[in-house]
Amino acid sequence: MIEIDGSFGEGGGSVLRTSIAMSLLTQKPFRIFNIRKNRSKPGLRKQHLTCLELAQKISEGKLVNAYEGSQEVEFYPGKIKGGSYEIDVKSAGSVFLVLQSVFFPVYLSKKKVKIKLIGGTDVPFSPGLDYFNNMFLYYFKEGTKIISSKRGFNPKGQGNYHLSIKGDSFELPKSQRGDLVAIKGVVFGSSNTQKELDIMLRSLDTLLTKHKVKVDILKNLAQTKNPDFGCFVYAIYDECRVGSGEISNKKSPYQLGETVAKRLNEYLDSYGLDPLLADQLFLFYAHKREDFVTTKITPHLKSNIYVYEEFTNKKIKLNEAFGEVICR
Repeated sequence: MIEIDGSFGEGGGSVLRTSIAMSLLTQKPFRIFNIRKNRSKPGLRKQHLTCLELAQKISEGKLVNAYEGSQEVEFYPGKIKGGSYEIDVKSAGSVFLVLQSVFFPVYLSKKKVKIKLIGGTDVPFSPGLDYFNNMFLYYFKEGTKIISSKRGFNPKGQGNYHLSIKGDSFELPKSQRGDLVAIKGVVFGSSNTQKELDIMLRSLDTLLTKHKVKVDILKNLAQTKNPDFGCFVYAIYDECRVGSGEISNKKSPYQLGETVAKRLNEYLDSYGLDPLLADQLFLFYAHKREDFVTTKITPHLKSNIYVYEEFTNKKIKLNEAFGEVICR
């Protein structure tokens, strides 16, 4: 059995999610302890428990000690089954973080799997709906199909995301970006945030037009009872995409647009993958033994590397000064 220290690195949910993914792929059981040990509320929360429950359903695996607040869990995977699965986070916990725990092994299994997740689609500290669709899924477009989606914000979530996965070949983004082609994005919010969306749009336009490529930012009003707003912008290069997005989280609409645009500008002045995409795609790069470069090596990425090495006994080398991740 693989032993995983859940307090490693940033000590959050990414250690658990990556452990689930690697367990399903390698068919090795694991025990994770010290789950979220240094958080204000340690142990499993609803969204983390949902990750385990989804993995159990998809593989007909076995869970030991899995309950809300548990700081130590064992998971015994079975083989991934095709079929349709639905699971409710029962909070505004991110549906995309839940999906992250199973997407890698499901895609590589080449089984046809449909997953419907109910919870938060655009919430703080997680990839949002537009980031997931336009950045992550872009590289797996031949093997995935979005069936339906509905935005869900804090505090209750109540959004949903329904995805069909049947793994196919995939090409990962190149660290050498090539030429900048265009900048696209979206400002979005609940139905009563038209004013906020207009302010964000002006803020983004002011800061992004300097790049002398076409800038196309859409507006999207969602039918949801939870009032909130956010924005997401991404740069399209010849060889990859670079994105930045955020939900309001108590920022004014102008501050939010400014924050997101400035972050994208920082990425555009750098090189390699944006940090969030590097975190999300690491397992695929490691699986293909392809090196890559990112603008920043994050604690999340280091946590992913730790778990990968524990399951495979393969070593990943880092050159942090240049953002290099050497997977060969």
